[in-house]
Amino acid sequence: MLKLAIFVIAFLVASTAAAREKIVITAEGYGAIPNVRTEEVASLNVLAINKAIADVMAAGGGTVIIPAQTFAINAPIGISAQRDTSANVAIVGEGGRRAAQLLQVDRARAVVELKTARGNLRGIKISDLTVYGGRYGFDLAKVEYSLFENVVFRAQMEWGVHSTKGGLTSQFRRCWFVNQTVASNNVYVSDGTLMFVDSVFGEAAGGFMIRHGRLLLDNPLIHGGSFKGPLASPHQDAGNSLFQVVDGGSLNIQGGRVNPGRAVTLIYADRPQEILIEGATFRLNRTANFIAIDRAAYKGSTHALVVRSGLLRSKNAAGLNLYRALSSTQAAHRQAIYDVVVSYPRRAPAPRVDTVYSAAECNNTLHLRALPR
Repeated sequence: MLKLAIFVIAFLVASTAAAREKIVITAEGYGAIPNVRTEEVASLNVLAINKAIADVMAAGGGTVIIPAQTFAINAPIGISAQRDTSANVAIVGEGGRRAAQLLQVDRARAVVELKTARGNLRGIKISDLTVYGGRYGFDLAKVEYSLFENVVFRAQMEWGVHSTKGGLTSQFRRCWFVNQTVASNNVYVSDGTLMFVDSVFGEAAGGFMIRHGRLLLDNPLIHGGSFKGPLASPHQDAGNSLFQVVDGGSLNIQGGRVNPGRAVTLIYADRPQEILIEGATFRLNRTANFIAIDRAAYKGSTHALVVRSGLLRSKNAAGLNLYRALSSTQAAHRQAIYDVVVSYPRRAPAPRVDTVYSAAECNNTLHLRALPR
């Protein structure tokens, strides 16, 4: 599934490359002023960059170059369409992802905003850029089949990427989430599908929320962090989790390494559609619950949880709950955890299925090899 989605996106990006090469416009050429943070200059920069993007779209496609300097803005830059649109626009930073920066000085606004009133918005590439500050790094609405590559999300107030009403898969490749604020999180997905490939989430970054939509993580590196801010559920396990998968959301992790830091629960799920984890390594320091599921699967999903061929390294001296059911309604569907190697402190209890209801009632299938240290 992941490889197919990667191929589809790569094909679509390649098919619009010719259109993108028609025009190359620098933000500076439109009057943008770098390295000045006054309100007047920030307003001027927003007008200049958005005018360059609009001109590229009007010409049938092209590239907007952001020079290797810092440009202050006080409103989002991007695309706001009124109908189903294939933009054929690339926004590219010069000098690598940390050289060209968009600095949002208004903490209530997004850095980049891509949306359409009707249909979907597709055919956008943003690469080699740092988006700094603001409420969101990227605010996406009804965006599909777009590519975001080598982007650094830094110091957002709420979400690095906030995506609602999304269409088919958009891909983030080799992106970094760093130095997020005390109250911020990494990714919010509501409807639609987002894929992150070879991306890094670290340096005090927060958690992930998947609601109705689907989040695919291919070979991620996640270091530290737990969910912050408004919760999808008042349950205490939700507030101390790295992932919240709720209301028909789906989470797919393929390979990579995950260290949830201070999170008590790695994955909190309430009516999930599917959780599939394969070949990933988890280093669990304080984590007490690998997965905690509240209510039953969403709309009759019969196999909400599959974990296979992974490695769990637990350092919690109190022991690790591999799976925890939080309510009796959980008994309606199956879980499978198999071919998973679990290492844990020699003096700690063996990893267990610790539920408020019996394992038979929850219909679990467990095949584990414990390796005490």
